[in-house]
Amino acid sequence: MEAGGTKFVCAVGDENFNVIDQTQFPTTTPDETLAKVIRYFKKFDIDAFGIASFGPIDVDKNSETYGWIIKTPKKGWSNIDFLGVMGAPEFGHIKVKRHRDDLDFKGICSWHGDCLEGVASGPTFEARDGIEGRQTPINDSKWNIIAYYVAQAVVDLTVTFRPTKVVLDGGVCTPEFIAKVRAQFTLLFNNYLSVGSLEKYITAPEIAHNGSATFGDFVLAKKALDEKDNI
Repeated sequence: MEAGGTKFVCAVGDENFNVIDQTQFPTTTPDETLAKVIRYFKKFDIDAFGIASFGPIDVDKNSETYGWIIKTPKKGWSNIDFLGVMGAPEFGHIKVKRHRDDLDFKGICSWHGDCLEGVASGPTFEARDGIEGRQTPINDSKWNIIAYYVAQAVVDLTVTFRPTKVVLDGGVCTPEFIAKVRAQFTLLFNNYLSVGSLEKYITAPEIAHNGSATFGDFVLAKKALDEKDNI
């Protein structure tokens, strides 16, 4: 299950990560959305779940609220018991250095204003000038501004987690945009660590149509199943 702030993607796969069935629906209220999730998965014999969720998520297994979506800017979703195996900590609300040509934009995050999500997510295009990102020409200066913010996030990920690859995805994450992120990353990172070819390090998903997120959820489920078998 990919639990996103805009939509939920639910899929069932086999031990070889093949998609057997899949569905998606808009993220509305917790009661309505999670009811749809339950109805969908009740149709199948499920051995394990892999869940990737918007957050922040309580990932402390000793916590009374382990697996809960805690304080989130997604209206109505704070303090929701969403127990499961989570893939990673919440990263969307890190603070970023503001671009000199974007100082007047306050950001759209209801909690932090100009955190990464507040200045670099898809809806920020329309919030800036009323034009959606997919309708904004790639030579528009806003692409460089948002690439600057995303590149900062890649720098933070690089020095904190040392990943072998950073995969960028989203409704406005085109190859042209990713090229701009690579260029900004080069300037900001200044060869601090060796990450190899940027074309291989900062990439788009290898699976089309949001398939990489589903594949990752399958991997989490397989990991949970393997851990259960080894107990």
